Amino acid sequence: MNVLQRVVAEEKGALTPPKIDSYTSVAINVATGANNSLIAAPGANKQIWVYGVIASADVDGTISFQDEDDTAVSGIMSILAKTTFVVSPSGNFAMPVWKVVTNKALEVDAVTCTVDGSLSYAIVDVS
Repeated sequence: MNVLQRVVAEEKGALTPPKIDSYTSVAINVATGANNSLIAAPGANKQIWVYGVIASADVDGTISFQDEDDTAVSGIMSILAKTTFVVSPSGNFAMPVWKVVTNKALEVDAVTCTVDGSLSYAIVDVS
């Protein structure tokens, strides 16, 4: 289903909105290295849905987001020193940028750089 079909289906009531337990932001302040924890596992039948990210690096490097089992959530992204990348929220809670596997934490790997920024997310009940 493409985005337009989804919007039409939502307007007709054919789709159930997600059951959002909480919506908040978390600071990203990670050192160079793998498996930097951002958000703890949310519990049984819960998922982390990411809606927006803003981040910058101190030196050229790469970053990638994954769950606690190293299952990729994003690809490996190059980031230049002193630049910022932004993933803006869609404005529709049913359409997150990323969904993390049920009851898994969200982590970030930072290769050769430190990363600072912010990430907006929800804990969603998927039962």
